[in-house]
Amino acid sequence: MESLGTADSSQASPVAGTWHNKGSSLVIPAGWWRVEYAADLEVARGSAGALDAFATLSTTANLEVDEEATTKIGISSGVSMRGSVCLSGYVLDLAAKGTYYLNCKTGQAPISAIWFKGSEQKTRIRAVCGYL
Repeated sequence: MESLGTADSSQASPVAGTWHNKGSSLVIPAGWWRVEYAADLEVARGSAGALDAFATLSTTANLEVDEEATTKIGISSGVSMRGSVCLSGYVLDLAAKGTYYLNCKTGQAPISAIWFKGSEQKTRIRAVCGYL
C-alpha cells in the first residue's frame, strides 16, 4: 500500500526546529511492515547561509518520534537547496492500525520556505507486508 503526492506542498516562514506536515500520510494496518519514503525536499532563504532540511516518518503530524525514521540533506552556504530524502527498510510491528505522517523541518533561521516538491518527484510513503 502507498500514498503518492504529485503536488508541491510548502510551509512559508518555518520556525527552525519545528516539524511540519504538509499533507502526506498513510494509514497502516496492524501487522509487520517494511516502510519506506521518498520525496524531493527544498528549502530557501533570503540571503546566503547554511541550509539543512530533515524529513521524518511519524505517528504525529508535528513531531519526530524515532530518529531512525529521519533523514537529512544540507549544504554549508546557499540561498536554496533541493534534494531527495529517502528511507527504506524501516520495520514497524503494529498491534493496531495507525496513521503515519511524512513531516519536514529545517534547523536554520531565517528560512523563507520549506516544501516537498511532488511536481518534480512523487512524494511517496509505502508499506510492504513483512510476512511475504
